[in-house]
Amino acid sequence: MIPLSTYVRTLEDYKKAMAYRMTEKEIAFATVDLEIGNAIRKTREIKHLSQRELAAMIGVAPAQINRWESGKQNFTVHSLVRIASIIGCDFVCPLQPPKSPETGDRGDVPAYKPD
Repeated sequence: MIPLSTYVRTLEDYKKAMAYRMTEKEIAFATVDLEIGNAIRKTREIKHLSQRELAAMIGVAPAQINRWESGKQNFTVHSLVRIASIIGCDFVCPLQPPKSPETGDRGDVPAYKPD
């Protein structure tokens, strides 16, 4: 199968992706990668950082920042925590415990906040 990052860049691309018979799971993964990449790009731009500057701060090549922002490469949790720490964002775990049937509460899942 063709790698997702080859043809999925925007919401409009999702329509095209359906022509390639992507599964819902593949589309969901691509959506998450794009949302995270867009959040990094927007925050980087708000902070007036170039990809090169952010890369130097994180300790990766500028091309790596480009691949993350464009959804061409997956993230590791360590990468996301490092990026969040550098750009001053909270890292909130997307996994949540199931709701309690009695209280409807999920319990406390704290956000990672940089020092």
